[in-house]
Amino acid sequence: MTELTVSIPLLPHIAAEGQGAPRRRPQGEEKKWREYIAAEWEAMGSPKLHRLQATLIFALPGSGACTLADYLATGSKLVGEAITGLLVPDPGPAHVTAWYFRAEPGTERRTTIIIEEDRKGSEAYRRPDCNLHETCNTPLCPLDQISLGGIWYPDEEICRSRSQVNLPWIKTQRKIVESSAPADRYFDLPMLERNCVIKKGIASLDPNETNQTHVRKWFAEHPVKKEMSEEEKIARAAHLKKYRFQDADA
Repeated sequence: MTELTVSIPLLPHIAAEGQGAPRRRPQGEEKKWREYIAAEWEAMGSPKLHRLQATLIFALPGSGACTLADYLATGSKLVGEAITGLLVPDPGPAHVTAWYFRAEPGTERRTTIIIEEDRKGSEAYRRPDCNLHETCNTPLCPLDQISLGGIWYPDEEICRSRSQVNLPWIKTQRKIVESSAPADRYFDLPMLERNCVIKKGIASLDPNETNQTHVRKWFAEHPVKKEMSEEEKIARAAHLKKYRFQDADA
């Protein structure tokens, strides 16, 4: 199971103070948190996760008035923004399944972040009859309905089960890999199920884009292939047959 631990010598800013007066947000706070998490993520080999759970441990020095509750909302927001596009495409409940928080005394202000892969959520659905389940790491499993709501990168595993290899979307995965598609852009099931032309280096979705505009753009740029009529199929078959005979005569 993948586990990422990051120690940041900072505490999140407190959203409000006193009689509701806003506290100024530290300049560049989001950037600093992302840099700390990104550095550790890259050191681990830049893993991609389908689901994860995050634990935030706040070290609160002294006996000030600040409590654990003061840091929950901002802390989870900073971590969620930092892991977006790195470990997961977004910090929504489909990918971040649980948040845990703890406060402990300390001599200096510090936040420890523990990010763990969450595979428990799909165990009830995960391939009980598949003899590959113990060694398979595919993020999209045909026998795991929960996983099919996730994403797949071209450098990730594809289902190897002989009973599933002929599924159209799994065939599409293999075509995408053969096309040398960028490994840092992801596909989801609706994209894999779209009967479109798979061109060399086919571009997919950027994990740093979280709005729906780029999704709609991708589908617009990859229209469904036009199905030939029976007459067109017959004409095409005759055309190919004619050239096969010409080649044979040559």
